[in-house]
Amino acid sequence: MKECPNCQMKIIPLKWILFNESANLNGKCFQCPNCDCRVKKSKWFIFYLLSADLVIEGTWILIATAFMGKCLGSYSIAFLSILLFWTVLHFSVEYFTPLKLADESYLSKVGAFFALMFMLIMI
Repeated sequence: MKECPNCQMKIIPLKWILFNESANLNGKCFQCPNCDCRVKKSKWFIFYLLSADLVIEGTWILIATAFMGKCLGSYSIAFLSILLFWTVLHFSVEYFTPLKLADESYLSKVGAFFALMFMLIMI
């Protein structure tokens, strides 16, 4: 359990912090049952891009496996070691990410940014 940045009570479960799963999950934010404020993770932008989707993480794992496989000579050992390293890295980034209060416009700003990027890619 981690504490809410608003009421300082240890209410936020590790299940939401590590896996983004909770009973009162509201979008990308967690709603504190004690003070009814929305809490979000404040990752650095580079970590957000590296771990935005399962496909992106899988691509990074395959690229690292190809590189390490050439260095080690065995792709199976390289794949297992990169998978273990990426799992530890992913969960440590999720756990040590600081929590902060989410404003009302947070969800629309993130959605608008990615919609703009998608439009630029399509054009």
